[in-house]
Amino acid sequence: MREIYIKKMAENLKEQTKGYKELLKYSEEKRAALVLAKMEALDSIIQQEEELIKKLGAFELERLEIQKNLANALNIPHEDLRWENLKNILKKEEQQHLQGITEELRKVIEKIADVNALNKKLLDQSLKMVQLSLNTIAGEEEKIYSKTPKPKGKGGSFLDIKA
Repeated sequence: MREIYIKKMAENLKEQTKGYKELLKYSEEKRAALVLAKMEALDSIIQQEEELIKKLGAFELERLEIQKNLANALNIPHEDLRWENLKNILKKEEQQHLQGITEELRKVIEKIADVNALNKKLLDQSLKMVQLSLNTIAGEEEKIYSKTPKPKGKGGSFLDIKA
């Protein structure tokens, strides 16, 4: 029975890896849309991404169910079923197979985190530019180099209007 659950776990993790690779593709497409300021494309990508995230959530729930069933088959509390405990129970080929899949999944998730961090920086820069534009349109002065405003009053001006 445990072999069935281990096989199901491997299949589930493979599907999750495939889904996260697709999510990585969307993150990279978002970066391109942000750089090129293509907001309609960005909106479309985000909608596709949301659908994929729902599917990945369903895969995760399925994985948790498989984990519970595997723990029951191994007579261990499912809260105690961690990779460190599991790898000591598995046969060598099962262990290598699952470890390869989980390592690939971990790497893809790390890449997604890196791309998303860059996307966040791009968004922050875009928001700052929008704020600067709005301030310029509204006639507010933007303090670019200093947090303290220059004192107003008589000072040396390049143009002397008194002439």
